[in-house]
Amino acid sequence: PPLFARYIPGMQFGAHMERHVRHGLTPATEILLYDAHRVVPRIEEFLRAKCKAERAEAAGDYRRRADVIRELSFVVEAHNFERLVKTFQSFGGRTGLMRADQASANFQLPSGVNVQVVNTSTRLWGLSLLLATGSEAHLRKLMAMGYDVAALTNGKTSCRTEDIVYQKLGLPLIPAELREGHDEIERAAAARLPDLVSGADIRGELHAHTTSSDGVHTIEQMAAAAK
Repeated sequence: PPLFARYIPGMQFGAHMERHVRHGLTPATEILLYDAHRVVPRIEEFLRAKCKAERAEAAGDYRRRADVIRELSFVVEAHNFERLVKTFQSFGGRTGLMRADQASANFQLPSGVNVQVVNTSTRLWGLSLLLATGSEAHLRKLMAMGYDVAALTNGKTSCRTEDIVYQKLGLPLIPAELREGHDEIERAAAARLPDLVSGADIRGELHAHTTSSDGVHTIEQMAAAAK
């Protein structure tokens, strides 16, 4: 049985509920995906507008749409990375700088969530985005199967997009949401990658009110509209 069912008699805990309870009991260095949806666009805009990054894009757990985000990761293209690091410390009132070098920096937001920012160039944008997106298991498996990602960092070949990077590895583009180190590389090599679910695929209403409560249409009208 789920862990918390042993401690809260009478409560029925499924895996989804247990994940929410665990999140409530863990330190705030992690953030749920739907909470990250509100924070990430603000950080991207701040990096571009205030920190003067030419480009900024979320990577890491968030880009792979993991349920729990361990760290908010961003790839930027900034001519003055030192200024970007200094300016970003004012995000949210005061964001703490944990570590910084010429190409990357780690911060901690006032909420306790960790943020990593990696600087790159136009030529290496696609490769940097791939490496920052991960997952570690996906990158390790690429190397183990003979797809030498590291070799691409040494040459002068353009790696401007992830499409180009995967093409140089002899693979089609693997969507970020699939890069978890399961069978996505084998599927890509065999041209059997699944199509991801999009908003256009969703056909349903998860919650609606009718005149039986505080809605404005009857059940019959709602059924007819759904049909």
